[in-house]
Amino acid sequence: MPKGHLFTHNRAKCIIEGASRASFTLYRHGRHNSDAPCGVNFGSPLKRKYKPEYASRKKYDYDAARTFLRLSHEELIKVADTMGEKLNGAHGPVKVLIPLGGWSSVDKRGSYFYDGEADTVFVTQLKKHLRRNIEVREVDADLESSEFAKAVVETFDEIMQA
Repeated sequence: MPKGHLFTHNRAKCIIEGASRASFTLYRHGRHNSDAPCGVNFGSPLKRKYKPEYASRKKYDYDAARTFLRLSHEELIKVADTMGEKLNGAHGPVKVLIPLGGWSSVDKRGSYFYDGEADTVFVTQLKKHLRRNIEVREVDADLESSEFAKAVVETFDEIMQA
């Protein structure tokens, strides 16, 4: 059975926590792929590993154990490059959907944690990095909306018919 979406937040987590690489094997198995930037714009490092520069970042206290930090523009570029590299390595058809209204429940358009300008840095870099045959679709909705879900289903149907 074809597989789809990966948990993209782990890419951001690897960047902000300093991990050297992440293993995303699904793309290499010739599967049909659809992907979206779910939570790639923030990380949640352990508080004991906080760097001094984290103090000035937008923060979202998710629960007692986790605080989400917005990624810097430089970190977003690294995540986009990593995601692009993995998508480019896919053997099956790939399409990427970008929810313009927010990439998680905590950064919907209009919320404190939303930063459309920073998200654009990621999207611009990702588009530069992707093969020409990988389509990027921007959807004017947030990741958790019914509008975005509909776009995902429609895109998946297109991929399956390809």
